[in-house]
Amino acid sequence: MEEIIVDPRYKTWEEETERYPPHVREVARRFPAYRCYRTSENPAYHYRIGTYSHDPQTGEVRVMLIHGSGDPLAGIATYGQPWQQLRPCDCGSWEAPTPEEISATKARLAREHHIHGDSCGCNSPWKPPRPGAA
Repeated sequence: MEEIIVDPRYKTWEEETERYPPHVREVARRFPAYRCYRTSENPAYHYRIGTYSHDPQTGEVRVMLIHGSGDPLAGIATYGQPWQQLRPCDCGSWEAPTPEEISATKARLAREHHIHGDSCGCNSPWKPPRPGAA
């Protein structure tokens, strides 16, 4: 059964999506960017759609998702996600991460992915190449 959208923002959103290619417009109207979503892959996280994109060769539509407040990856965007995994969230509305949450996410990623300085001697694939190295 098709969901009836009663949110007053939907009319403005419907007008905004008029400029989208038809197959992107269909996804954007079904999954408006102003709503909060969860995914079938990570149902504990809150996401907002940042952008819609499509492959001009295949017509496949993808979305960029932004992690919201309260998530362990608050503020991180993931690109090229399949829209089919989206599930409307019943939390009320997506909340942007606070500056403190974004700082915590950056610190977590630095720890977990071993972000290196020039003095680090490890062989991690995350280590950036040294200037002048081939």
